[in-house]
Amino acid sequence: MTPICKARGVSGRTPIGPGRFRWLEGELERWRAAGIVDTEAAARIREDYAPGTKAQATRLFLVLGALLAGVGLIWLIASNLEIEEIGPLMRFAGVALIWLALVAAAEAAGRSRFDVLAGPLRLLAVLAYGATIFQVAQSLQVPAFAPELLLAWAAGGIVFSYATGAAAALTLSVAVLGGWFVWGLGERTDTGAAFVIGLGLAVPAATAIAALHGEEHERLAEPWWVAAACFTLVALLSATFPDFAGSDGLPAITIVSGALGALTLCAMAIWRARQRIPEIAGSLLVAVAAVGLTVVAPGTPDEAFFGPGQVSGAETAYILGASAAFLAGAVGVAALGVRRSMPGLTNLAFLGVLVFVAVQSFGLIADILSGAALALCVGAILMVIGLVLDRGRRTLLREAAP
Repeated sequence: MTPICKARGVSGRTPIGPGRFRWLEGELERWRAAGIVDTEAAARIREDYAPGTKAQATRLFLVLGALLAGVGLIWLIASNLEIEEIGPLMRFAGVALIWLALVAAAEAAGRSRFDVLAGPLRLLAVLAYGATIFQVAQSLQVPAFAPELLLAWAAGGIVFSYATGAAAALTLSVAVLGGWFVWGLGERTDTGAAFVIGLGLAVPAATAIAALHGEEHERLAEPWWVAAACFTLVALLSATFPDFAGSDGLPAITIVSGALGALTLCAMAIWRARQRIPEIAGSLLVAVAAVGLTVVAPGTPDEAFFGPGQVSGAETAYILGASAAFLAGAVGVAALGVRRSMPGLTNLAFLGVLVFVAVQSFGLIADILSGAALALCVGAILMVIGLVLDRGRRTLLREAAP
């Protein structure tokens, strides 16, 4: 997070995003009107900052370039390129040297006047590490579509990201870890209920990890907040399908072990940062809702997704209750975005609501209405939800203002 005030005597102006610059100007005007700072002090604070449009654009191009180069390297490895007189060992050595060279280049850039390259190079180094993992898998004849490869990639990337304090590299590593978790969960669970419960239990785990960072490492906590929000929306959205979430039998040992792990992390987070109790409590409510919805779901795993004319009274009641739980979760994600000053989470909540309405338009709503009435109903629902969320966002902003 960009600090509001800098230490006196630092030369130059700190570039910040245009949105944050406008927010800073508004806050300075409010502080001046309230007598917190005088006009001269407000002017000095404003002079320390400048809209960073060009800097932001430069970072965007560098990050996109690093992503494309890294994806290209992984693609090259995945295509199993054969070069005459170069065996698997030499290919591994070549990819490993590229990875180590990128690590060294990133650290050298971070200590030079080209420090803007440090973040993108660290991101590229994590991608090159992934390419190294896949090259090792090829040499050992490990199937390319094994989720364990993603776990190895994510573990190494996370260690490297924390060692260097690279937020962009950590974002990629957490995304890869989430991909491994969802992939492995889908492969190892026989029912949709177990899948929903697994995602639900991942919410307090990711929230606790984010809370353990504390205010001093807020930038490194942001990927974990995003992961918790994504798990929340996907788990509760999946639970709105009774034929998917219903199950005759659930893996009790897996659920208990997952719950114990999540509760342990939550206890550690509460001990480390008591001010994060509201977020942790909300994440635990999501986990409880995921488990509860799978228990009361009227469907069975052998049935297909419901379609028009197939929704019973019990399913209708369940869908309405699960929908209320999903909307509550979306509002919680939006509130977290406001509380943590992360507009991306608020936008993610809006996107989740849009997907929810679009999906249910072919489910419960389509069973009740059809044709023009369906379009009118969905449009009205979207407008009402948009107004309610916008009003809630404004209220949260007012309450969060110092």
